[in-house]
Amino acid sequence: MPALLLAFLMAVTMATANVAGFALRAQGLDQRLRSAEAAGVPAASLAEARRELAAERARRTGLVPYAVVSGAAFGDPFAGPEASAGAAYRTALGAARQRAAAALARRDDAGGPNDGGETGRVVLLAAAARPAGADALAHRWNAEAAVLETARAQLSAAAGGLTGGLPADVVAGVANLSDAVPLQLALALDGRRTAELDEAIDAVRDRFGTTSLTRGILVGREQGLEMPLLPD
Repeated sequence: MPALLLAFLMAVTMATANVAGFALRAQGLDQRLRSAEAAGVPAASLAEARRELAAERARRTGLVPYAVVSGAAFGDPFAGPEASAGAAYRTALGAARQRAAAALARRDDAGGPNDGGETGRVVLLAAAARPAGADALAHRWNAEAAVLETARAQLSAAAGGLTGGLPADVVAGVANLSDAVPLQLALALDGRRTAELDEAIDAVRDRFGTTSLTRGILVGREQGLEMPLLPD
C-alpha cells in the first residue's frame, strides 16, 4: 500500500511538473514569435510555427491533455514549432540583408567614384542582425541614392554627359592639359627690333613706375637717376 501511494504521489508530481513546464515553454515560444514579428519577420512567415504551437497545446493523449505526459519537466516538447520559428527568422533576415545590399550597391553607384563612406556602410550592413534593421538601412540608402541620382542627372545634362562618373567637359579639359616645361623664351636682342623693345619698356615704366623693369646687372643696386632713352 505505501508503495502504491508513493508511486501515485510521484506520478502526480511528475504530471504537475510536466504541466507547469509545458505552460512555461509554450508561453516562452509565444513570446519569441511576437518578438520575431516585432523584429521584422512577416506574420505570414510565422504562421506555420504558430499553427504547430496551437496544435501542441490542443493535443491530447486519450482523455489526458498532452501537457500532462509531455515530458516538459525534463525536455522541450516544442522542437517542431521552434525549428519553424528559427527558419522563418533566418529567411526573413536573409531577404532583408539582400534588399539592403541591393540598396547599398545603388547608393554607391549613385555616389560616383569620389563618394566617401563606403566602408562605414558595409560595416553597418554586416552589423544588421534584425530584419527590421536591415530594411531600415535599405530604405535609407534607397532614399540617398534617389537624391544622388537626381543630382547626377542634372550634372550630366550641364556637362554634356559623364565619363567614369565625372563631368565629361572637365575630364576632356584635364586630358588636354600638358605638363609645364621650364623654358626661357628668346628675347628680341638681335638689334633689329630695339626701338620696339625700348618703347615697350618705357610704356611699362610709365604705367607701373621706373623700378618695375630693371636690368639684371642692376638688381639689388642703387640705380640713381636714369635718363630717358630717345628713339633714333
